[in-house]
Amino acid sequence: MMRNFEQVRDVLDHGKTLHVQIRDYYDTLKRQSDQSEIRLRMALDYLSRHEDEQREMLERFEENARGAILNTWLQFAPSDRVEGLLATATTRPGMSIDDVVQIACAFDDALVTLYKEAAAEMDDPKARNVFNNLAEASEKEKQRIVRDTQQMLHEI
Repeated sequence: MMRNFEQVRDVLDHGKTLHVQIRDYYDTLKRQSDQSEIRLRMALDYLSRHEDEQREMLERFEENARGAILNTWLQFAPSDRVEGLLATATTRPGMSIDDVVQIACAFDDALVTLYKEAAAEMDDPKARNVFNNLAEASEKEKQRIVRDTQQMLHEI
């Protein structure tokens, strides 16, 4: 579905919605997973918490940002690959932690693209900085997810 992003605030609000939808996807996977798959369930719990933290980070950012930045207009809407991924993300029995981490990385990559494209649409350097920082933070989060889930695999 093509979004009509008009201002920085719209992109941030959409980001919060996406994090909720991604968390719901992980929660669905957890409900459908085998109770004996302790590591997978732990990884899904971790990923759900990660999405909540990302949504809360966007909320805090929005609360603390100057109105002028939030009200900055975008010339063109960034593409939204996350919704496409959510629409095609399936839940299937026997998913491994690696499968789930691959999906999580795809979500993070799509968010990075969304933020980078939004940054490219910004004439205002402060607004551009907002999205460049969000893209960088999403990239770091992806690296953290891979590292932390790998540790989880080896600790249990």
